[in-house]
Amino acid sequence: MIDEWSTVALPITLLFDEQALGCGTAFIVERNARSYLVTNWHLVTGLCRVDGPSLWQHAGRPNYIRVEFVGGGYAEWPLQRDGAALWLEHPTHGSSVDVVALHVVLDGIRQQAVNGLSQSLDMSLQAGMDVFVLGFPFAMQPTGGFPIWKRASVATEPDIAIDDLPKFFVDTATRPGMSGSPVILRSWGDYMTVHGEVSASPFICTKFVGVYSGRVSDARELNGTPDHVRTEQEADLLRAQLGVVWKAHVVDEIIDGQRSGTVP
Repeated sequence: MIDEWSTVALPITLLFDEQALGCGTAFIVERNARSYLVTNWHLVTGLCRVDGPSLWQHAGRPNYIRVEFVGGGYAEWPLQRDGAALWLEHPTHGSSVDVVALHVVLDGIRQQAVNGLSQSLDMSLQAGMDVFVLGFPFAMQPTGGFPIWKRASVATEPDIAIDDLPKFFVDTATRPGMSGSPVILRSWGDYMTVHGEVSASPFICTKFVGVYSGRVSDARELNGTPDHVRTEQEADLLRAQLGVVWKAHVVDEIIDGQRSGTVP
C-alpha cells in the first residue's frame, strides 16, 4: 500500500527555455479555489540569495518550471512574463523567506494537494522529535516517481524564530534536489498535543510542518562550489549538517498576501 503522503511531493526541473538548469522538489496547495505550486525562491530565481552567486553553471536563470506528476505526465509553466515574476513571495519578509507559490492551472491533471490530506493538526512539534523530508535527492526516483523519505530531527526550538524569521533547523543529511520538499511530522499511535496532553490514537497521524530549503550553508553547497573555494565558516556549517525548514504557516501567508515576486 502506498502512503498517501508519498503522492504529494513532485520532482521539478528548472529550465531556461528548453535547457535544463537544475532540479528540486515542489508540492501543490489548494486555497481559495485555486491551485498553487509551492517551492523555494532560490530555485525559481537560480540564485543562492538576493545578492549571492548563481546556483548553476554559466549563471543560468530559469524562466520555466517543469513538474512531473505521480502516475505519469508533466506540465511546464512560465516563471516570468514580460520580465515580471509570476510567483508570489511572503507579504512581510519578501524573498528573505525562501518559499514561493506559483498559481497554476492543472487542466485535468489529478494531483493530491498537501492540504487535501487528513491531518492531526493538534500534534505538537518539539525539539528532538523526528520529522520526514519528502523529496528527490539528485532527482532520484527509484520507486516510480515517489519521493525519498529522509528522516530529520528537529534541532532548534520550533517556537523560537531564527534570525527573526519563521524557520527552524533540522539535523539531517539531505542533498541537493530536496529543496522545496514538504516536511511532515508522523506518529504511529499516541502523540503529544499542543495542549500538553497525550492523544491515544490507533491510527497513523501526520501533520504538515514546513517547507525544506536546503542546508544552512546552501549558498555554496547548492552551487556545487568545491571545498577549497568555500570560506572556512561555510565549510564548518556544511559539516554541521543543519537544514532549514520554513514553518507551514508561511505558505498560507504567501498565498493570502498575494505579493508579487520580483526578478533580481
